[in-house]
Amino acid sequence: TRVDWLVDLTRGMADELRRAGVGSFGGDLSGAPDGTVVIAVTALGDLPAGREPLLRANARVGESIIVSDVLGRSHAGLLVLLGEVAPSERAGTATQECVGWHRAPRPRYAGDEAAAAGVRCAMDVSDGLMLDAARIARASSVRLDFDGDALRAMARPLEPVVGDRALECALSGGEEHAL
Repeated sequence: TRVDWLVDLTRGMADELRRAGVGSFGGDLSGAPDGTVVIAVTALGDLPAGREPLLRANARVGESIIVSDVLGRSHAGLLVLLGEVAPSERAGTATQECVGWHRAPRPRYAGDEAAAAGVRCAMDVSDGLMLDAARIARASSVRLDFDGDALRAMARPLEPVVGDRALECALSGGEEHAL
């Protein structure tokens, strides 16, 4: 592993830790003979006194489904990088945004905002909205109903980048770093 790569990795991780308002101690960085680098990260923390955790088992009938950030950018960026889609001329900077989001996501740390708004149920959208929503439904013993118009509106900004795969990106794309 090149030293300059490790220095860049360390700086990038330190920048993100500062942005998130957390510190670090130790870690695990290893590699494989083929040059693959493996980074293991474990996050630990304490809830402030009196604050309940945002559990996926806390969804109740009649509550709304809210997403803390735009969905689908990372998956759209991956499709561009893999050459599976050819962005249209009207994509403009959206293509660079999607590729950039895939390569270096900038999550919003919305846990405190969600708790302050009275949210009791949450999880990260790391495996795609549909799969993670199903996990919430199963854990909470509820059925989730989605507004089709809202889902299509969420996917619409991705259309210039990925065409008719925009809804797929918004619903099943992972690594979203949203709640």
